[in-house]
Amino acid sequence: VLQAPVSDRESLDLSPSTWKNLELAKRMIAEGKGGQLMPLETQEDGAPITANRFHSFAAKGGDDDHFSSDLTDEELRGLLGHMSGVPTLVLQSGEDEYIPHATVDADLLASRLSGAMGSSASHITVEGGSHALTGHTDEATDTISAFILRHKKD
Repeated sequence: VLQAPVSDRESLDLSPSTWKNLELAKRMIAEGKGGQLMPLETQEDGAPITANRFHSFAAKGGDDDHFSSDLTDEELRGLLGHMSGVPTLVLQSGEDEYIPHATVDADLLASRLSGAMGSSASHITVEGGSHALTGHTDEATDTISAFILRHKKD
């Protein structure tokens, strides 16, 4: 079960300093300092992060760029196609605060992600659900339980 798969890169795009910080991370990596921590003022949430890790999250095609809406279907298949044959539920949150809803259709993205994983994958969007599914946990639990029971091996 992939619960609330979101693009870190697209989520970071919601912050005005992302591009400046990404350029800094690229410079640090080019200077051989990718393993060093980014300066404190770039750590908006207070969590220390290395230049390599920030680049992985924030750069298009970075190591963690698996769920971005601007990836082509071919790119998504390249990233997720290894899950073909594995029963997978993409459980998307319809009002996920980490999805830029002005530019990304959460339900369409969930459909594209499950499509990239092949015929053993399916998707469901929990309408109104936040990233943590606050207020929608019963619905999510029922959905996940039904999925597991449908695919369990006797």
